[in-house]
Amino acid sequence: MRHSIAKGAAAVAACWGLTFCAGPALAQATAEVAAKPPVKIGDRWVYQRHDLLKDKLIEKAEFAVAAVAGDAVDLRRTLLGADGKPEAAKAETFRFDWGRGIRTSVVESGDYRYFDFPLQAGKQWSYKYRRPSGGGGPSTDFDAKVEVKAWQDVTVPAGKFRSLLVRHSGEFKPTSGAGTGIYQMDVWYAPQARRIVKEEFQGYVEGQISVKFRTELVEYQLGP
Repeated sequence: MRHSIAKGAAAVAACWGLTFCAGPALAQATAEVAAKPPVKIGDRWVYQRHDLLKDKLIEKAEFAVAAVAGDAVDLRRTLLGADGKPEAAKAETFRFDWGRGIRTSVVESGDYRYFDFPLQAGKQWSYKYRRPSGGGGPSTDFDAKVEVKAWQDVTVPAGKFRSLLVRHSGEFKPTSGAGTGIYQMDVWYAPQARRIVKEEFQGYVEGQISVKFRTELVEYQLGP
């Protein structure tokens, strides 16, 4: 049971938050607003994901925009090999809700909002949704509160970005069987990259940490 719940937590994504210290520029930074970014066919981002509990790189993948119809965006995800080259046999195209920042197939019911544009420090929202297991097991219910914390300068392999820290805090529970967990997910959104540049997630089951991941932007290319 612990394994199935941990797997449910891992499906969401990323870890604990960093403390933000602000000086005299806090009022100005708080007033900054990040609007919903534009998106164009050909835009692409490459991310790498680490399992922090195992200190291991577990995935590197490219996400490229294949089609756009309003907020409905088709993203092609291609896993990259150790040499950085695409592995064509490990590619898939899926529908992505650009406004909410989510892959639509992860929502069985409810309203999952990874983002709620426009973003501004101090903004809050909440969500409840049910996520299918994808492996034949029970679905998982998520209930969380989200707060846009502050602007920060974040450095990742793709460079240094002025980013908004968005923190998700909530709980998850399988629709059948015992076991409830809690999680915290910190997401850094950078207008310059038009997507997240970093995500950290940690989940706890029965009071013990079960998953801890970090995802970072490695490179990106955007249309004019």
